[in-house]
Amino acid sequence: MASGEFLLIVASEIAWGLFIGWGGLALRRWAAEPRVEMVFALLTPFAAFWVPEMLGGSGVLATVICGLYVSWNGPRFISPATRLQGFFVWDLVIYLIEGLVFLMTGLQARVVADTLDFSQWTTLMLACAAVCAVLIAVRFFWVFLATYLPRILFPAVKWRDPTPRWQSIFVISFTGIRGVVSLAAALSIPLMAGGTAFPNRGLLLLITFSVILVTLVGQGFTLPLVIKWLGIGEHGKREADEDKKREISARLASIDAALARLDSLEGAVAAP
Repeated sequence: MASGEFLLIVASEIAWGLFIGWGGLALRRWAAEPRVEMVFALLTPFAAFWVPEMLGGSGVLATVICGLYVSWNGPRFISPATRLQGFFVWDLVIYLIEGLVFLMTGLQARVVADTLDFSQWTTLMLACAAVCAVLIAVRFFWVFLATYLPRILFPAVKWRDPTPRWQSIFVISFTGIRGVVSLAAALSIPLMAGGTAFPNRGLLLLITFSVILVTLVGQGFTLPLVIKWLGIGEHGKREADEDKKREISARLASIDAALARLDSLEGAVAAP
């Protein structure tokens, strides 16, 4: 019974997200005015989230489905002028949201300090270090596995997309930086659960802060050193030079084809 109810809620939220995504794009196409379209774009995620949340479900799933639908089908409905303005608007919105989330993080520091027993700081630091180490190790394991395993099991994949250099895979694994999404997930933990304080909420917040600090500051600041150590910079320069040569060759070929076509048209016009 519970599983059936859960599947019904999930299916309903998916359907609602698809409906709001389709309806939002239809309204934006009908408006045909970039400023009005941007207003609809800003209101769409709230419409997808609010109804399931008010009915006792989770509006997150509906909002994600809505966003995926809009991003997939947007180019068919959204005009180029609106998309150009959207780059600036969404960059500004993301910047403001990230700043707000980090501000809330600072405000939650007092909650962490009040709910944790820092006399056991050794245990707390070990918990933070263990979670950080597991997250980093799991990312390395998954990225290397997802890169090599399909090419081992399916030779056609390797033929179509040759295996990249291990240095490139290492860099991708190393850039598993956590930030505003992790913060938002941690801050969404309720203060109360069943009439009592949510268990270990302060510890969860502390671990999340530690993961962000280690990955965002630690891995972020050391990334240039890792790239230099692996020699990715020189490899990237060679790839850029090769891409530039191919681009020049393609441009020359297109120019030659255009000139040949003009010559043929000129000959056809000059012919009696």
